[in-house]
Amino acid sequence: MSPIDFSITNFKQLKQKTCAEVLVEYLEIEGVEYVFGVSGGTVISLLEAIDKSEKISFIMCKHEGSASFMADMYARMTGKTGVCLSTAGPGATNMLTGVACAQMDNIPLLAITGQPATHTAGKGAVQESSEFGVDTVAIYGQFTGFSSCISDAAAFQQILVRALRVAQAESKQAVHISIPSNISGHIFESINVHTNFKKYRISHAAIDFAQIHKAAEILINAKKPLILLGSGFQYGEHIDGLIRIAEIVGSPVVTTPQGKGLFPEDHPLSLGVFGFAGNLSAKKYMLEENIDVLVVIASSLGEWTTESWNPRLFPSKYFIQIDVDSQNIGQNFPVSLGIVGDVSAVIKELYKILLSMSCRIDSAGKNILKQETRQRRENVLLLKKETGSVQKPQKLLSDEIPLKPQRVMHDLNICIEKDAVIIVDAGNAYAWTLHYLKLRHPQRFIIPLGFASMGHATAGVIGAALGAPLRQVIAVVGDGSMLMNGNEVHTAVEYKIPAIWIILNDSRWGMVYHGNKAVSGKGLSSEYHSTDFVQFARTMGAKGYRVTKPGELCKILPIIQKEKQPTVIDVIIDGDEEPPFLERVLAVKQYMKKDN
Repeated sequence: MSPIDFSITNFKQLKQKTCAEVLVEYLEIEGVEYVFGVSGGTVISLLEAIDKSEKISFIMCKHEGSASFMADMYARMTGKTGVCLSTAGPGATNMLTGVACAQMDNIPLLAITGQPATHTAGKGAVQESSEFGVDTVAIYGQFTGFSSCISDAAAFQQILVRALRVAQAESKQAVHISIPSNISGHIFESINVHTNFKKYRISHAAIDFAQIHKAAEILINAKKPLILLGSGFQYGEHIDGLIRIAEIVGSPVVTTPQGKGLFPEDHPLSLGVFGFAGNLSAKKYMLEENIDVLVVIASSLGEWTTESWNPRLFPSKYFIQIDVDSQNIGQNFPVSLGIVGDVSAVIKELYKILLSMSCRIDSAGKNILKQETRQRRENVLLLKKETGSVQKPQKLLSDEIPLKPQRVMHDLNICIEKDAVIIVDAGNAYAWTLHYLKLRHPQRFIIPLGFASMGHATAGVIGAALGAPLRQVIAVVGDGSMLMNGNEVHTAVEYKIPAIWIILNDSRWGMVYHGNKAVSGKGLSSEYHSTDFVQFARTMGAKGYRVTKPGELCKILPIIQKEKQPTVIDVIIDGDEEPPFLERVLAVKQYMKKDN
């Protein structure tokens, strides 16, 4: 066995570097290209260090909450650690919601907050955020997988590396470090830093071959299998292997709401989304077709995914769950077989085994499985034809004014780019896009449902656009979400980021309005006067367009794509059109009755 190499080649020596410069060095090692934040007195040394970097740019946001949303979306697009920065006190607390969203959705994010100098602790320094004031380390500890104050320069490197390791562990997490101003400005006469992140963290691809073989045997003998794909399945990773698995056994595939588009929705075996605002064919197959084997990949099976944990989801024979995090397996439903490990590695091995098993020949020399697979595929196509995919399909082609949201989704479907990235904000935008958009590979769909914060996509689209500079990146948002974080259009203009906002403008909190009306018969404080987002955009220095008629969106988007400027499209929709999620509201109403 070779000895472990502790030689200096694993490190490089830096001289006369501040803690802040060492931090930037590690961010460069991690491949980080942007830090999103708001400047302030306690982070001056960090801003100076970023300014010196040739690899990292600082994106000055208009609000710290937006900074964390942008960092979150940058991480979702790239797989790298998103980084957000704020000063002490209110800057730190403003940033919390986006950090919580990242934590809930297992997104690698590093939140850095400033802190007054250590020698002022307990003296009432301006915006003190230590245990003597508003303790931001303790607060962030409730929202992250790791939160620490670096109060001693000697411990700086150890704590920083620890945070980076936790952020990019098998189950990704948000992390937080608070750095007092005298520590970030501390100068190391000499310090050795790692040369590569693989020197301090690695990702394991360990898998249980015996369990995978059992899963393959169960699947190959299934009579009516189904695969449910969740958001933990990384975009683009071994999707070809998963497609081939489905094709070998003739299994239809549904996705969770957050997994929408991971499996191409134009594939014959795709049934679309199951769960909140899901597709009709997915629901019918899941709940009425007597599935004997259900394989759940990378989903913890929460409320959004399971129609409030519907007990009818149980298959008649086998429930197989695959996840990198053992805590997700069996969390909400008891499993027949659980496989813990790197999901991509499991898919790769499962495909190899199934391929070798798929050549069973009967006495007449015919491939038994191919016959069964062909029949299942035909059954899936028949079910899709008879059941349909969406509610009120006639409204997809409606010429009514004000525009039906369904028609907006139809127009968006046919005129977005082949590799477009669609990011969706909280509210009715969730329901309309989940139910009516049909994603084709390599188009990508991002819906941050874990914490379901309004304004997430409105600001986050900037981080996503920076993470995918060659792709069309569109945020589909409600007017309510735009009113929360729409000031970040100014940031897009400042840095010439060609993000696109499509606003579903109905002059109300649409989801709240329809939900309240279903429960109580009244909208209850959910309506307000209309906003002219064309003028709003132009005031910020961005392009602004209004869409009021069917087909206009398809005329405008190609123009915008050529202009490549930050652009707001104000789409006036019929706010009285009921979104396809009211079944969940009625379920909540039943819970309320039980509680009473």
